Amino acid sequence: MRRRFDVLQDGVPDRGGLMRMAMLYVPLAAISGAGVVWLLPVLIGGDFGALIGLTVLGLGLFGTTFQATGALRDLRAAPIMTTGVVLRKRRPGLFMWLGRTHYLILRAGAFVVSVPAYHELEEGDEVEIEHWPHTHRVIRLRLLRRAAEVSAESGDSPPGRGDDDVETAAAGGVGGPADERSAGWRPPHVR
Repeated sequence: MRRRFDVLQDGVPDRGGLMRMAMLYVPLAAISGAGVVWLLPVLIGGDFGALIGLTVLGLGLFGTTFQATGALRDLRAAPIMTTGVVLRKRRPGLFMWLGRTHYLILRAGAFVVSVPAYHELEEGDEVEIEHWPHTHRVIRLRLLRRAAEVSAESGDSPPGRGDDDVETAAAGGVGGPADERSAGWRPPHVR
């Protein structure tokens, strides 16, 4: 069990990673842009087969330009701190589901975190994240408060775990599994 203020992910706020990111995405954006500029007159000339290539290169241009712009903006910026509650955790697959990326979603946005930090945190935990402002690359992640501590301070008890629910269910009244599901209860394998 981690204590409060434990650092779950620690990195160095160097600009080397941002520089590598810019060196990768800026040329890819330039190549995609050149391809779009080359295929656009072909499409206007009446060759509708260029529409497929234009669509693929246009999507590539959008993605690479977005990443390149964020990396270039972060090279001129300073890291910032964001404090918030973990609203959601996600592990979407990468290209063709060949890998996984671990995200924490806060009100301020989505942050890619390390695998140990992802598994250590739960939804509702309060965290402090030091990150680059435009790419949201995490430098340092600290746990401030667990979800149980946050709900105890606000007076809320986690759904289906209060003493009143146990006594009511034992007495044959409401408060059994059906009420737990309707109050937001989820099985452990879904969390």
